Amino acid sequence: MEVAPFHLQIACDDDSAVAEARRAAMTLADAVGLDELARGRLALVVTELGTNVRKHAGYGVFLLGRAPEDEGGGVDVFAIDQGPGMADVERCLRDGVSSAGTRGAGLGAVQRLSDVFDVFSAPQRGTVVFARVRRGAPQRQTFERIGLALRFPGEEVCGDAWVFEAEGERARFAVVDGLGHGVLAASAAAAVVRGFPADADEPQQWLEGAHRAARGTRGAAATVVFCDGSRGRATVTGLGNVAVRLVDPSGATSAVTMHGTLGHGTPRFRAQTYDWPGGWVVVHSDGLSPRWNVTPDDPLWRQSAGVVAAVLWRDFHRQRDDATIFVCRRHA
Repeated sequence: MEVAPFHLQIACDDDSAVAEARRAAMTLADAVGLDELARGRLALVVTELGTNVRKHAGYGVFLLGRAPEDEGGGVDVFAIDQGPGMADVERCLRDGVSSAGTRGAGLGAVQRLSDVFDVFSAPQRGTVVFARVRRGAPQRQTFERIGLALRFPGEEVCGDAWVFEAEGERARFAVVDGLGHGVLAASAAAAVVRGFPADADEPQQWLEGAHRAARGTRGAAATVVFCDGSRGRATVTGLGNVAVRLVDPSGATSAVTMHGTLGHGTPRFRAQTYDWPGGWVVVHSDGLSPRWNVTPDDPLWRQSAGVVAAVLWRDFHRQRDDATIFVCRRHA
C-alpha cells in the first residue's frame, strides 16, 4: 500500500524564492536517491519554471513531492500560477517563442529535461506545469493517479493522508482527514491508515478497521473507494466530510457519504456502488470546497492526473486547513 507523504509548498513571490525551491528540490532529490545527472536536470527544471512564473505571472507557488515508486520514483515539481495564461500552449513550447522578450527556451527546455511533463493553460485561467524527474523505470499501470497533501500554514505536519493500492483492473484508495490540524490530527490520520485491513474485500471493511484503530485519537473523517475496471463500477463509503466525485464524458456524480467521526460513537457503514466505465475519481478533504464545478467537457479532463489535481487545488483551496486531493483515472 502506498501511503502519501505531504507536499512542500513554496511561494514564488520574489526572485530569491526560485533559489529556495531549487535547494528544497535538491534535498528531496537526496532523500529519494536521484543520481547526479537526474539532480542536474531537476535543478534546471525548477529554475526554468520559477523564472517563467516570475516573468509571466509575477507570483505563483511551487509544490514539491516524491513520485510514486511504481512509477519510477524521483521528484514531482508543480509550478502553479493564476497569471494571464497562454492562448497557444503548443506554440509556447517551441524554442524561440516568448511573450516576455526573452529567448523563449524555458518551457521547451523543461519538457525535454523531464521524464513526465504536462501543462494546462488558457487565457484568464493561469498556468499549471507538472514535471517529474524519475530515479528509475516505471512499471506499466492500469490506473494513473496522484495525490497532493498540503499542510496548514505554520504547521510542521499534515493532518490529512491518502493511500492507494492496485492490482490489475482493481484499485482501492482513500483520503483521510484527521480532525483539526497539526500533530494530533496527523496522529489520528496515521492511526486510520494503519487500521485499513489488508485482506478487506469491501470498502466498509476498511472503515470498520479504521474506526477501531482511531479510538483514543481525536478522530478523523475518511472516504474509501474500491474501483473494478473489469466490471465498470466503483463502490464508495465514507464517514465525515471527505468528498468524492466521479467524472466521465457522460457527466459527474457526487457520491454520498455519512455523517460521523471515525474513532467516536458506533457508526453503521453503508456503501454505494456507481457505474464507472472509466474516467476520473476525485477525492478530497474539506480543505477544498466541495462545491467545485468543472464540467465534464472541460479541457482540463484531457490532462494528466498531476495537472488535474494541481488545478483543482489551486482554484478551490479554502486556505484555512490542511488540504488533500487525490485523483485517479483508469486507462482505457
